[in-house]
Amino acid sequence: MKNRILLGTGTLYNYGLNRTFELAKKAGYSGVELVIDDCWDKRQPAYIKQLMREFKLKIPSVHSAMEFAGCWGGDPKKRLEESIKIAKEIKAEIIVFHPHDYLDESFFAWVKKNKNSIIKMAKPLRVAFENSTSRRPNHTVRSFNQFPSLVFDTSHFGTTKGDLLGALDKIIGKLIHVHLSDSDFRRRPDNPKLIADCHLMPGKGKLPLKEFLKKLKELKYQGYIVIELVPESVDAGQSDERVVSNLKKARLFVEKYFA
Repeated sequence: MKNRILLGTGTLYNYGLNRTFELAKKAGYSGVELVIDDCWDKRQPAYIKQLMREFKLKIPSVHSAMEFAGCWGGDPKKRLEESIKIAKEIKAEIIVFHPHDYLDESFFAWVKKNKNSIIKMAKPLRVAFENSTSRRPNHTVRSFNQFPSLVFDTSHFGTTKGDLLGALDKIIGKLIHVHLSDSDFRRRPDNPKLIADCHLMPGKGKLPLKEFLKKLKELKYQGYIVIELVPESVDAGQSDERVVSNLKKARLFVEKYFA
């Protein structure tokens, strides 16, 4: 399972892609999930493939550009289409995307109606539909479970303060990808009615991630587990040694309870 633990590049989104690859390699990861954003490095397949060869890191999964990325304009359909093109060119296996977009409330309905067409367009990639945070009306497990192949983000689910292990039971038959991070259930400073999407280091919050990983193992989960944090969680901006140490701790947490 060690070669199925990936580092999401969003963890270090404020670093250049070259440096992210370098730190991931030093921390013992065998691959990364490429999160497409406004950084040109992450939208140039030739350069991405060059880094894959240089650092001997694979990119099994690509995360489609989200609403806060200005690339390709404001149309979420265009962002998904262009992200799929990049994923195919670098020969990824999975395209991850959010079937919601806070800048376009009609997008979720469009995805529900056209999910089969999206899957067909993405082939040979597998499409992983990601669960939402509680800030969106379509965040429930029931709403999420209507899609045929799923990526479960534990921090997103943490914003609901729901039963993590119970949710896993309900979706395991469709689960092909996991985004792993912790949550301490802190409130959003701009809206105290909502729980923040924390993306903390595994074991630094209140989610039962040890039990979650053990259950994944018991259920014979065969997909990837992506460490998806925020830069503050790994002390980005401080010494590379400190960042690498935190990235390694996150990887070893997964290995201890799952691999």
